[in-house]
Amino acid sequence: MENYIIEEIIDITFEGEYVTIKFKLETDCVDEYRVLQTKDYYDWCLNDHQMENVYNFNDTEDDLEDFNFFSWEENYSDNEYILDFIYENYYNLTDLPEIFSE
Repeated sequence: MENYIIEEIIDITFEGEYVTIKFKLETDCVDEYRVLQTKDYYDWCLNDHQMENVYNFNDTEDDLEDFNFFSWEENYSDNEYILDFIYENYYNLTDLPEIFSE
């Protein structure tokens, strides 16, 4: 289990296969935040999409290949997916990006 709690997702920006996530931890000061920029989220979402469709035998080949930049941003911009990704890939507080101040 992670040793931190994300209090707020401030901003999510998609650019090609990269996502930039600006967020605040419960332990960060009022004017502090963290910025995570990664391609790993795209790969994580692609894997999630493929796993969801692997056992759906009613899907056609086109349905399995419909993951692209547009569907990625549309279907995976929800805070729940972002939180799952961060908690699954950044186990410890020390794995997270540095703190920025406004």
